[in-house]
Amino acid sequence: MIETIKLYKGKVIVNFEERDWGGKKIHSYTASKGDKIISVTKVTGRIDKSNALIIWATRLMAKFLSDNFLGKILTESAIGESLKKWRDAKEEAADIGTAIHDWIEAKIKGLEPDIPADDKVKNGVLAFLKWQNENKIKWLENEKIVYSKKHHYIGKLDAVAKIGGKIYLIDYKSSKKIYPEFYLQTAAYQLAYEEEHGKSIIDGRILLHLGKEDGVFENREIGEYEKDATAFIGLLTTANRLNELEKDNKYNG
Repeated sequence: MIETIKLYKGKVIVNFEERDWGGKKIHSYTASKGDKIISVTKVTGRIDKSNALIIWATRLMAKFLSDNFLGKILTESAIGESLKKWRDAKEEAADIGTAIHDWIEAKIKGLEPDIPADDKVKNGVLAFLKWQNENKIKWLENEKIVYSKKHHYIGKLDAVAKIGGKIYLIDYKSSKKIYPEFYLQTAAYQLAYEEEHGKSIIDGRILLHLGKEDGVFENREIGEYEKDATAFIGLLTTANRLNELEKDNKYNG
């Protein structure tokens, strides 16, 4: 399915395509001339998190084996299954995050979605409602596609809202904690959003952490936008060059 997205008052056309690849949804953006546009999350995904992920994956594997095979005969198939536990956990977390985002999007649009049955999704939703009830919020944007003509990247910001007389770019997070890459991600959204509007609009950024385990929210207002935007552009340059090198290696291989 290909969707045409009009930006910059209709002067910029972007094509969005969603495909099913092995049971997973693959998204891609292309400009009107057919060249691919790199996404913000693809750029920030270039940040090395391997040390933490190796520890996390190893712990999941160890827990599975100890819970099911301690004192028993360990089979080759069981080892193979244990090696996939990190992927299962990652996909589950992604599904939970997507479900929370979808519920919030419907709520902001003025719909009245039912409280989710899944405990973790429910906790994330309840955390959002607690935050919203404690703040006087005027929603200005919701799930907005942003594109930088200058730097040629694209992304989808969660929301822009007016709170206490200031305008904030808001990003919902249901991960276990807030990671440094989120600072660069939100700066990229702000940079592209303000480029399209032709002026500085955003007064600040909020990382709204929604606890899927306990239903508690953390409202983290972050500053130093210029530093984060500069760091993102540097990472974008690196990601684009790495993509070129990897493409050449594949072609020559």
